[in-house]
Amino acid sequence: MVTQENLTSQIFTVTAIIQKKHPELYLLLNETPLFLSCKKNNVCIWDLEQYLESIKIQLITFDKVNASVKMCE
Repeated sequence: MVTQENLTSQIFTVTAIIQKKHPELYLLLNETPLFLSCKKNNVCIWDLEQYLESIKIQLITFDKVNASVKMCE
């Protein structure tokens, strides 16, 4: 079962990887908004899942771009 705690932990883990591996990308995470879909003051499971997926995609994309740049050097 997916819980807010589980998703928050996963978000923290991915964010820590980004911070350590790609500090330049970490700085841009402030521009990755967490849109709230349910109530104004509450975060839903869906919101956290969407945010987690978003930062995972950013990490994967950044890794691919960096690998391509390194190959061209």
